[in-house]
Amino acid sequence: MQGTRPAVAALAVVLAACSLPDGDYFGEVDENPDPTHLRWCNSGEPEYIDTAMTTSTTGVPLIHIMFDGLAEYALDGSPKPTIAQDWEVSEDRRTFTFHLRDDAKWSNGRPLTAHDFRYHIARILQPETGSRNAEQLWRLKNGLNFNRGRVRLVTADSGDFEEGDIVEIIQEIDPLTQAVSELPDEVRSLFANMFGVGVADPGAAIANSNARTSSETLNLRDLGDDQADAYETIPPGAEVTLIELGGGDRDWAYVYYPMGGADLGIYGWVPVDKFDGEPNADVEFVVREIEPEHVPGENLERDPDFEPREGTLTGSELLMDPEVLGVKVLDDHTLVLETHRPSQHIENLMSSRIFRPTPREAVSRNPRRWTEPQNIVTSGPFHLTEWYERDRMEFEASPTFWDADNIRLERFTSYQIDQQAAAANYYRTGGCSAMTSNNMPSSFLPVLSGDKRGGDPYKDYTVAPYLGIYYMMFNVEEFDNVHLRRALNFATDRTEIPRMLHGGEIPTSQFNPGTPIEDLSAEERARCGVDEDHEGVALLIEEPVESCYVPPEGLGYDPERAQEELALAREQMGEDFPESFTIRYNQGAEGHQIIAQYLQHEWKKELGLDVSLQSQEWQTYLQSTADGNFEVGRLGWIGSFPGPSEMLRIFRCGAPNNRTRWCNDDFEHHYTEGLREPDYKKRLEHLREAEEVLLEDAPILPTHVYTQKHLQKPYVRDLAINLPDNVPHHRAWIDPDWAEREED
Repeated sequence: MQGTRPAVAALAVVLAACSLPDGDYFGEVDENPDPTHLRWCNSGEPEYIDTAMTTSTTGVPLIHIMFDGLAEYALDGSPKPTIAQDWEVSEDRRTFTFHLRDDAKWSNGRPLTAHDFRYHIARILQPETGSRNAEQLWRLKNGLNFNRGRVRLVTADSGDFEEGDIVEIIQEIDPLTQAVSELPDEVRSLFANMFGVGVADPGAAIANSNARTSSETLNLRDLGDDQADAYETIPPGAEVTLIELGGGDRDWAYVYYPMGGADLGIYGWVPVDKFDGEPNADVEFVVREIEPEHVPGENLERDPDFEPREGTLTGSELLMDPEVLGVKVLDDHTLVLETHRPSQHIENLMSSRIFRPTPREAVSRNPRRWTEPQNIVTSGPFHLTEWYERDRMEFEASPTFWDADNIRLERFTSYQIDQQAAAANYYRTGGCSAMTSNNMPSSFLPVLSGDKRGGDPYKDYTVAPYLGIYYMMFNVEEFDNVHLRRALNFATDRTEIPRMLHGGEIPTSQFNPGTPIEDLSAEERARCGVDEDHEGVALLIEEPVESCYVPPEGLGYDPERAQEELALAREQMGEDFPESFTIRYNQGAEGHQIIAQYLQHEWKKELGLDVSLQSQEWQTYLQSTADGNFEVGRLGWIGSFPGPSEMLRIFRCGAPNNRTRWCNDDFEHHYTEGLREPDYKKRLEHLREAEEVLLEDAPILPTHVYTQKHLQKPYVRDLAINLPDNVPHHRAWIDPDWAEREED
């Protein structure tokens, strides 16, 4: 960071008291706008601008302008080729071969190659990274078990296994547990009941088989560099984690050294022959052979009758290495991705952050701080030059971007204003030229939409459909009774919420967003298999086949059912029943507070429960909910493309974005069967069953389908508005002749 300048935000707050404009536009317009500079009001400080780490709507738009990928977003939100010039998809949709352009570069001048994509994908999946984007890559061969630190390459012939086999670790063998397991049944049972000894825990943490030490000083450097080029040294005897092997003969090791903490960790390459110690070489692990469909480089089908080999191997015979993943580099400009089941939507993800690589040389030196202006290396149309925390970020057009000649802006400024009223007033007075969607205070919307202006909306205000859902989430470790969660769902009348928010939101007890069925045409209703009296929403899907997804109805408003469920909860929970609890939400957005206050009132009226409210700054809130430090919280989830698998994936067991901590075997079964199903319409049936399990078990309480609310000056062109809000900001431009065109 380069300092703090709160002046812009403070000025905007002062302006909130001013009267609203009477003209055609809500915001002041410049007769002669600067055609080189787009000034944009973001909705707060981004948690990260690292493509491996970013998940929030404050950070994602910024990484899109800084980092190129397999594709970018077109104006309609669909993938548009960039680094991937063309690609082939196998008939079974399990192998994807991308042919990369040869003129893509990093801002430091280094060519961007297929090796950068492989590194980035493995980095997201590495447990050390802690990426919340990892679940999108679980579709790759061995992606899930790699992310969980459970898949290994066998490095030597041993027992029933051969060098090069890939295995999954079932558990580490604890010597005491092993000894107890060999005792007579009655004695073993006594130890288990009294001391918990002798009971194996397959989910327990395991020893790091990739731990290495050296009796020499290790000199971290870039691959192939001389020792003299080292940028950090590691003292003799210090333990490092081997991340991957590289070099022509795999005689170099890329290692991670924590240096006292994750924020101070560092990565680098060292020659393999420098290692002379393996701290966990003698630790024994129970392992089993991976399933056939996960074998990289082979197109093996899933075999339901497959009986994997099982056995015991030591740490010295096992290596966790990206070689086990379904990611292959054929040459500098050919990347191959292999999935363990048919992937219907991988083309829709080509523009996603998971396929926008990060620069190894920058990340290695500063794993958590490489995105600061003095450290950052970018590949996209804009480069970060200044970052004033909680105020603004400044970007300049990058001369190394392969398509720089077609970028019409020279500068892009993002104002990080997390108070909606402040942001709206800053826009109104000309401080920024456009605002991020959904950053208008609810109290402003009746005026912006024209309800308070005789039905005449401002010309620079737009409301559009949105592929997003707003929901309350329960921490099931705190709210572990399903009847209590159901009672809160049944006690909530969602129809009141749009009347309070004034933004055309769609009340729903369903999780997947869509269009109100009453608004569909007769042809569209026929496609969805519903009639005009069917309540709720439906999602029209165009690819990979024309289809329709009608989500299950969920637990709608029913006061009688709420009382019944509440009685069951009290009976089952006894003294543990929570007579009071807290709703947390992020501050700065009027709508979050309005909804929290409404739920507080409704749950007191319908259920007699005392509910307190607590607001937190956005970054703090994200961390609190990620850590499970909440009882009830709010969140929104925006799909990258229309399809229930994209929305439901965050509720898989152990998914990094599953803040509820909910895990349900029935959900996992239906979701997994849906992903394995090659017939897309049958796939939707499985996913609907998964969503039904989710709604019935109620770790969440959906409230409404979002709408997008935008403010843009009349001279801002091609700042697209599309269903998933995938905005290619770098393709926007400022029209200096806008006033003349307006007159025409």
